[in-house]
Amino acid sequence: MNNVLFVDCCISQKGYGSHTAQLCRSFLSSYANSHPAAQIDTLDLKTVSLAPFTSEKLNLRDRLLETRRLGDPMFALANQFASADYIVIGAPYWDLTFPAQLKLYIEHISVRYISFLYDERGRRGICKAQKLIYLSTSGEEAGDAIMPVLEWEALCGTFGIRTFDHIIAGGLDVHPDQAQAILGDACRRATALGRIW
Repeated sequence: MNNVLFVDCCISQKGYGSHTAQLCRSFLSSYANSHPAAQIDTLDLKTVSLAPFTSEKLNLRDRLLETRRLGDPMFALANQFASADYIVIGAPYWDLTFPAQLKLYIEHISVRYISFLYDERGRRGICKAQKLIYLSTSGEEAGDAIMPVLEWEALCGTFGIRTFDHIIAGGLDVHPDQAQAILGDACRRATALGRIW
């Protein structure tokens, strides 16, 4: 049975009706229908309180890592991420990147000895996941929303995740008269990919 982790950072005033949430639902529904044995766990970052690292918190983390106390609650998110078979990230395009909550999440999952380690070859990713997909919507053209894609692609390399996919429904504000058609096309592509992912 495959364990799929859906990291939901679809922050929007539209709630359930947000464009990014619609795109994520298209992918996840298709995946679930095509992989009935899969278990999909949702981490709703909209409801999780994450604090940035301070010097004190970094010192605590270092002490825990030095003694290999990897099961400490501080590392719960990192352990969840590192143990998933497949990972789906959903977040809108904000201010050339994604919501700050997702950045904080990245800081919490980037943990030595859990998601990566160093050996004689340098840094090596040790996450279990075979695939990660990043799903996003943007008021800008899709090509202008490339920075988050590049970051997640690089993170996959850091974490040892071999396959990276992404779908962006871009230009929703630039072309408001075409927004529903653009989103619909992206949802169809997400549905098609979900069947074979």
